[in-house]
Amino acid sequence: MSHMLRCDLGGNTTFVQLSTMPAAAYGVATDPTYVYWTDQSNGVVKSMAKTGGSVVTVASGENQPLGIAANATGVYWASAFPGTLRGVSPGGAPRTISSSLPYAEYLAADATSVYIIEYSLSGSIVRYTPGPSCP
Repeated sequence: MSHMLRCDLGGNTTFVQLSTMPAAAYGVATDPTYVYWTDQSNGVVKSMAKTGGSVVTVASGENQPLGIAANATGVYWASAFPGTLRGVSPGGAPRTISSSLPYAEYLAADATSVYIIEYSLSGSIVRYTPGPSCP
């Protein structure tokens, strides 16, 4: 069992426990309101308010979700086997964005794009820029 902790920056070094979680929690990301994480063993993506509260399942039935990133347009996660990029926009349903990444694990997001480290024989960083109607 592991814990979701928050440490406010600015001189306060006190950790606040927000939730307990499975030891298989892998990636973590935030947006202005929520913290998100992947649980690779149980195949789920979860979220909760940054201030604590109930844990919400964002997606289930995922195949080893690993890296996760969030921005204003949605939450994105990668599953390594097979290499897929999935996402969900606020209030929407999870959807597959790409299933052509041989092995995707680490993600980052900025205001307009999601960046994926794709491990294959050549290795590369891939950028995905969502359209106006999709995460």
